[in-house]
Amino acid sequence: MTQHDKNKFGEIVQPLIKYSEIYLTPLLLSFPSLLKIKVFNKITYSMYTKELDQYLKESLPYLKSIILTGLESHVCVLQTALDLLENGYEVHVINDAVASVESNELKSSLKRMKQSGVFLTSTESIIYQFLQSDDHPNFKNIDQLIFKRLNETKKK
Repeated sequence: MTQHDKNKFGEIVQPLIKYSEIYLTPLLLSFPSLLKIKVFNKITYSMYTKELDQYLKESLPYLKSIILTGLESHVCVLQTALDLLENGYEVHVINDAVASVESNELKSSLKRMKQSGVFLTSTESIIYQFLQSDDHPNFKNIDQLIFKRLNETKKK
């Protein structure tokens, strides 16, 4: 995980972790590796920094596919996706977990990423892909979270 210039914009990772612990406990229990988050501070728009490149090559040399979420999809997410593609990674962007201030920027960045070879997917699709089947020990808990989210979204 990266955060853009912590000194300038403040801490964003710890509130996300706290939120995750409160609302996403079944998901975190199902995938304990999500709790072992390494955070990289960055000042470039792309998160694919020298530090991240080194970490991936040394700690996760088998990693071939990366899932991206983030803010300002037309800036940080786009540049990261292009850099990862250029460095041989398969890139998946969760289209309902990225944002831009302007909706046109979001649409054009997703279109450009897709044209460049990025796979666009959704939060729900990725979660079920990780679960693989309803035999997963936490399937019911996670399914309830998704159902709750869908109902809340319909109310808005």
